[in-house]
Amino acid sequence: MKSYKNLKAEVIKAGLDKETLAEKLSLPVDTLVEKLTGEKEFCLNECLQIQSTLKNNLALEYLFECE
Repeated sequence: MKSYKNLKAEVIKAGLDKETLAEKLSLPVDTLVEKLTGEKEFCLNECLQIQSTLKNNLALEYLFECE
């Protein structure tokens, strides 16, 4: 199963919780959790929205690096 360690850390640094991030992505919280745990895949548009929401200009490759 995928683990988005960098993404999770950056979301916390930005002061966002899962509910807020899910709302920004127009997703149910359960779906966001499934994507964060690798049960479902993020689409490119969602990745770009997350990158924009974080406002830290981090590369997608860094944010969505899997372990």
